Amino acid sequence: LGGPGLPGGIQLPRQIRLDLDEAMTEILQFPRNGALMVEGFAGEGSPSIQFLEARRRSVLVQTYIIYRFHLRPAYVGIVAMGAVPKGSGSNGGFEEGVGLVSFFKK
Repeated sequence: LGGPGLPGGIQLPRQIRLDLDEAMTEILQFPRNGALMVEGFAGEGSPSIQFLEARRRSVLVQTYIIYRFHLRPAYVGIVAMGAVPKGSGSNGGFEEGVGLVSFFKK
């Protein structure tokens, strides 16, 4: 994950860590009284490969943000979205990567 004391020797590229840090800084502006979900997206390969790759991505990010931001693991979930078509205005294809979704009570 790019730092000492993090489990399993997992590494994320520096730019991805910076992007996650920036996104989490915005998310942590909201009340911390609900779940945070990490969505994994993958559009390559068979449906089973898409699911497994999406899950792998979401688990890596989940582990990183739990350790980096000292979050309670019970409040950070994952969901493998698999192949999700890109939005309108794109040249087709599928989303690749992860998304963060914060649920909180006002």
